[in-house]
Amino acid sequence: MYFFNHEQVSQEFINLGFPLYIIYPLGVLKIAGVIVLLTQKQSSLKDWVYSAMFFNALLAGSAHVVVNDGEQMGAIIALILILSSFFLGKKLYSTKK
Repeated sequence: MYFFNHEQVSQEFINLGFPLYIIYPLGVLKIAGVIVLLTQKQSSLKDWVYSAMFFNALLAGSAHVVVNDGEQMGAIIALILILSSFFLGKKLYSTKK
């Protein structure tokens, strides 16, 4: 969405009070993070990506709560998925040793 639906994302960033210049870097970093998560088996880089995605979703949810637009459910679902993936991945790779 950051690249193909830029107008909608720009409007959402304006509504949340975020600067527009972070849209493209944030989109690139999210794609890079997904690539790292899919290619790395277990590394400290993967832990950094999980923490960055966790804080991104947490801050997005809190921004929606602050502006009271009722759109925080997507961030809550993202948080649940990120935490589930992190802990299930840890369990999966710790049993293979």
